[in-house]
Amino acid sequence: MNDINRTHNELEQRELQHNGISKERKNRCILLVGLSKTGKTTLMRVLADPQHVPNEPSLRVSSATTPSCYEDVCANSTTISLTVVELPSTMIDSNSDLSNINKECARLGIDNFHLICFCTTIDIGIRDQDVHAFERFLNHFDDYVTN
Repeated sequence: MNDINRTHNELEQRELQHNGISKERKNRCILLVGLSKTGKTTLMRVLADPQHVPNEPSLRVSSATTPSCYEDVCANSTTISLTVVELPSTMIDSNSDLSNINKECARLGIDNFHLICFCTTIDIGIRDQDVHAFERFLNHFDDYVTN
């Protein structure tokens, strides 16, 4: 782990020397989508800190019913600032109205995403419910995705 930390710190210092500290950051929005226990929160933490290692393997189940919005998620040396919206699994399961995603993102003041990450776990293969949720999501947002 010390080698990883040392290498990361060296790369971060090189990046700071190359880009400078005062350079203005570009803001990008990322949407994390997936059913529960698929790694959305872990992915967000790794984006914030590439050295992040969970304390112990765990599959936390969130009881959230509205999206979580995290602003200025980024490593210190980067010139990109991320706004990450994490959707709770209840917003994309088979019983949900996907138009609520649009409403909630508008409530958060976000009308465009630069990247959409659909998270799934493949420890026992790709689950049918993940495929179904992904298909529903793509069908609902087809116009947004293709534009």
